[in-house]
Amino acid sequence: MAEDIIPPEVHARLLRHFATLSFGFWTGPTRRKATLFALGLFACLLLNLAPAIAVNRWNKFFFDALQNKDQRLILLSIGLMLALAFASALTSVALLQARMRFQLRWREWLTRTLVRRWTERRRFYQLSVLRLIDNPEARIAEDGRIAIELFVDFATGVTNALLTAASFVSVLWFIGGSLTFGGITIPGYLVIAVVIYSASTSFGMMLLGRPLVARVEAKAAAACMRSPSDISPVRYFGAPSRSGMTGASTLLPLDRKSMRACRPITVTQHNATSPNLA
Repeated sequence: MAEDIIPPEVHARLLRHFATLSFGFWTGPTRRKATLFALGLFACLLLNLAPAIAVNRWNKFFFDALQNKDQRLILLSIGLMLALAFASALTSVALLQARMRFQLRWREWLTRTLVRRWTERRRFYQLSVLRLIDNPEARIAEDGRIAIELFVDFATGVTNALLTAASFVSVLWFIGGSLTFGGITIPGYLVIAVVIYSASTSFGMMLLGRPLVARVEAKAAAACMRSPSDISPVRYFGAPSRSGMTGASTLLPLDRKSMRACRPITVTQHNATSPNLA
């Protein structure tokens, strides 16, 4: 409903204003600190990616040792796996620390900036008299926290996904080799197959999921709109109402259908995203 009330140009103007305000952390006196925190976070992302790549190399080493029945190499591979697990835990903790410290410092700067703007030129007194904003202190603290934390989490997640995709695509490209079919050599055919499979799966999930979500939302909205209109004065003063049960019962069959429809999609997505360690 907020999108229908607030025009898109107002959203764009507010977004530009927020970007100008929050990214002052990168241009003012704190730009060196911001750069160091960003580089540290990026370095932790790279370190967190190293154990995942090393596990793929460990798979080959371990199963080659099993095939050759080499007891010494099997024991060595077990020790390497313990070392990789310890390294993965360390890099995960370092990534969490870097991300939270970055969020904290950026939020601290943004909160100080907002409080300074709020207190200068007696704006706090004007707002208290005009009552345009309720509880501005809590808004400054909570809105600043949500804005910075969500942005850093989103940027970290996207960067990590891109780095992971690039690293495993490069590994798959060199390991997969090429395929000759009908006199035509296709380099990196496994990468092409994975891209086609992922795109087709995502497109199929979108085609299956969009009508399902629309049906569930429409059914829920209709049930909620019908329930208040069925309430009579007798039911209002204490008699049990059947409208709520009727609305809930109309959602149950569709909910069961939704779960049955989502089950193969969930299994397909799990198989597509689960790593093959064999």
